[in-house]
Amino acid sequence: MLSDFLYEPQIAYFSMEIALHPQIPNYSGGLGILAGDTMVAGVDVWINTPLRPMEASSTSGMKACFNGVPNLGILDGWWIEGCINGITGWAVGDPTGDSERDAASLYDQLEHRVLPLYHQDRSGWISVMKGAIAKNASYFNSHRMMRRYATEAYIR
Repeated sequence: MLSDFLYEPQIAYFSMEIALHPQIPNYSGGLGILAGDTMVAGVDVWINTPLRPMEASSTSGMKACFNGVPNLGILDGWWIEGCINGITGWAVGDPTGDSERDAASLYDQLEHRVLPLYHQDRSGWISVMKGAIAKNASYFNSHRMMRRYATEAYIR
């Protein structure tokens, strides 16, 4: 049951944009420009739950991939391209943008996929970590960004 996992001290949960449930508090920032560095260094899964289509650039989720951190998030921003369920992380919700469905999907993914894999299948978890690096870190990087800016914004 999900409630069994919520109170384990070694796991911290952050909801960057909205608090979906009182037991998962809203993290509102306050660490300044280094917030992503501080959090990425200490998390096992990057949870991103923006309201569609309000995702900004998602660079913190991309940065997490470079550190072998799988993402669990709403299919918005870069995660639409980067999510390969069970390989690079997991999708939350569906394209309708219904917040109640998104919340239910988040809890379902945590309870039935993410937390069991993390706690009961170390080699499976490491495989997803490697997938995040191999599939996403190799593609979502500054070289790609500069190529796209140059070809799509400056050369046109």
